[in-house]
Amino acid sequence: MPPNVATRTDGPSSWFEALPPVTKLYMCLLVGATLGYSLQLLSPAAMALLWDRVVHKFEVWRLITNFMFLGPFGLHFFFMLLFLHNYGVALEVGTFTGRTADYVWVYVFAMLIILGYSFLGYMQWVPALVGPFNAEPIIHTVLFVWSRNFAEQSVSIYGLFKLQAFYLPFAMLALSMIMGASPIPSLTGIVIGHLYHFMSSIIPRAGGHNYIGTPQWLKNAVARSGIGTVNPAEVTWASGP
Repeated sequence: MPPNVATRTDGPSSWFEALPPVTKLYMCLLVGATLGYSLQLLSPAAMALLWDRVVHKFEVWRLITNFMFLGPFGLHFFFMLLFLHNYGVALEVGTFTGRTADYVWVYVFAMLIILGYSFLGYMQWVPALVGPFNAEPIIHTVLFVWSRNFAEQSVSIYGLFKLQAFYLPFAMLALSMIMGASPIPSLTGIVIGHLYHFMSSIIPRAGGHNYIGTPQWLKNAVARSGIGTVNPAEVTWASGP
């Protein structure tokens, strides 16, 4: 099992209130979508990333909703939500504390890469590897970024064996393949997570420029939303009349 990095609280209500805002919001969206499906209030077909419907029917909500569905309630859903909870919380309250917009950008960056590659696949310019639902690759991206920021931490895999956090994404990939699941979600998260970490951390530490820094519009949007914390010096407020 992954390490429990969230703060222990007195009960479910206190635990929920203590969750940092971005991880809390995404967890609620995932649970809400699956609950809606279970109650037959939402159809997965209406949430799937189907480019024919996006391009020809202008069903642009699919560009967002495909990242909100993890499938029906079950062990797979539970473990994916647990990974997001443990690793997402650790990132948000640790590495990205006081930088909510930067943490949101991790998600947005991953979504843009997935959407871009998926569209290229739709156009048959690259192999069509991206599926109609992409919440799992987002969670694996978060896991990979966490593994690079907490590389020396010891983690347990389902209570079977321990290893350094640095190797966790690859262990999860191997386990997926051993269990007969598709390796694509894990691979996607590894590739996107590595791209993000390399360009945002490794290159700048070597004296290079961060070409994927958090966009100003996102910093402004997060600041105006009142969600989390953004450095006021990094926000551009629209001047009044």
